[in-house]
Amino acid sequence: MRRGLAILAATLPLYLLTHLTGWALLPGVLVLAICHQEPAIQRLKPALVGLLFRIVGKQVKVSGWSDPQPGQNHLIASKDPGLYAGLALMRIFPQAAIAAHTFISWIPLFGHTLRQIGTVFVAPRHPQFTRRSRAHPLRSESSSSLLLFPEGRRTPDGQIKHFARGFLYLLRHSSLDLLPVTRNGFNTLKPAWPLTLAPQASLEGICHPPIPNAQTRKLSDAALTRLLENQIQSGYRP
Repeated sequence: MRRGLAILAATLPLYLLTHLTGWALLPGVLVLAICHQEPAIQRLKPALVGLLFRIVGKQVKVSGWSDPQPGQNHLIASKDPGLYAGLALMRIFPQAAIAAHTFISWIPLFGHTLRQIGTVFVAPRHPQFTRRSRAHPLRSESSSSLLLFPEGRRTPDGQIKHFARGFLYLLRHSSLDLLPVTRNGFNTLKPAWPLTLAPQASLEGICHPPIPNAQTRKLSDAALTRLLENQIQSGYRP
């Protein structure tokens, strides 16, 4: 009990500080979005994400595949959209856009900001809505990669669950290769429910070799989902 209270007292301020910093910076990002200053937002993104990780006192080690061709972009798939894990992906792929559920687009101002930076809003049960709301050119020559979180939401124990179908729609309507990324240590750093951070967590991002678009087109939805789950599961630790 005493140890738990000590951990809470030591890490809760860091947790609150990162969130308060993010919310404090949000009005400035909203103003840039309203003024259609997407290039300025893209330039600021790495610095803002780096600031939040410096507050926590953590660095993300990146390993695995590291041979992208100039101008080549990917559909980057990686587990769930947890805050610190999502920020880590933005740190590793600063120019990538994000795929998000359609309900986020309905949030006043915030949804507008996401649209301005090229977010793709996905409604797995309503593909027509996804087609109409898509603002990202899903071609191999597009200006940026796209971050996907096929798990949909976090799990209490940090284990990987069955992926939702939303990523399949984007992949089937794209000519981009699929790049699986395993993120390690983020559930240890910040579990789903407690408002504490674990300072001993070791953070890592493993980039697996891309799965060519030509290969994904030959696979059934079930086989492709299983392949992606196995790739991300390999070497995974919560």
